[in-house]
Amino acid sequence: MAVETSQRHHPLFGLMEMLSALLLLLVMRSSADQEVKQNLISTVGGDVTIPGPVKSRGYLMNQGIDIASVSDGVLEIYNNDFLDRVSWDGDTGQFTIRRLQTKDSGIYLVDVNRTFVFFKLSVYGRSH
Repeated sequence: MAVETSQRHHPLFGLMEMLSALLLLLVMRSSADQEVKQNLISTVGGDVTIPGPVKSRGYLMNQGIDIASVSDGVLEIYNNDFLDRVSWDGDTGQFTIRRLQTKDSGIYLVDVNRTFVFFKLSVYGRSH
């Protein structure tokens, strides 16, 4: 008698999940060693448009944390800190982050057709 096993209960599921997490960590760990394509500078409360174009499929990460992805032209935001602050322009393929905070500074990774492009964002306080 054959017993149907769901994918989640398959013996290799846990291994595949761990390998995926390890691969993500390795990509982000090596991001410090990757060449930054462009330095982006803005002020607190400002906006920044990240120039790596994601036309139909790709994602945006900061410091190893998923922010958003685009799949088949649909934006999905994963990180609550970026809800209502990240948008994606379907025509240009560019992500924009609004209402910047100093904690938004850091290295951003954009997956453009499986090519990882790195940008360094520096957010400075407003001068009076």
